[in-house]
Amino acid sequence: AKIQAVHRGKQARKELQKLKEGDTSEEVVATADTAPPEETEPAPSKPADESEDDAVASMVEELIKEVSASIEPVGGADDDDLKEQAAAALKIQAVHRGKQARKELQEKREMEAAAVKIQAVHRGKQARKEMQEKHEMEAAALKIQAVHRGKQTRMELRKEREEQEAAALKIQAMHRGKQTRMELRKEREEQEAAALKIQAMHRGKQTRMELRKEREEQEAAALKIQAMHRG
Repeated sequence: AKIQAVHRGKQARKELQKLKEGDTSEEVVATADTAPPEETEPAPSKPADESEDDAVASMVEELIKEVSASIEPVGGADDDDLKEQAAAALKIQAVHRGKQARKELQEKREMEAAAVKIQAVHRGKQARKEMQEKHEMEAAALKIQAVHRGKQTRMELRKEREEQEAAALKIQAMHRGKQTRMELRKEREEQEAAALKIQAMHRGKQTRMELRKEREEQEAAALKIQAMHRG
């Protein structure tokens, strides 16, 4: 135990020296892991990031345990060793927290970038959807206008056809009326002509009867004169 404590103190001083020189790379973590491990059961394998974080956390916990165990001085372990070990543990904790903070910041930035991308995709999709709806509405409006114009045109054509048919019927009625009037006039003229002819025939017969009567009277008078003259 004493030899291990001395070795761990020496190892902690090396790590502290590297941290003071600004070396916060993975080598610090790797060096810290070179301390003789206590006998433990093998842990199941984990992903690279989780294994690395667990290694750092285990290292920090180990150093803290060492510092705590060294509070009761062991032969060969002085106050300087304790202070250096404590400083190294705190420094490693700070490095680990910085790395964790950078990792969280990177994840936050990636999430924000992904959110912005998703929003952009959503807005693009929404814009395309609105544009599609606008085109569909315009097409529907044009179709309704075309249907309305077609209906209006058919109504106008129907009205025009009805007016033409009404005008044709009126012309036909007028023509039939005129034809009827002409036929009636002709019939009346024929009737009047027949009446005049009958009247003329009647007057001719009357005249002939009068002439015959007059001639008969003249003949009778002539015979009477002749008889008187002979007698």
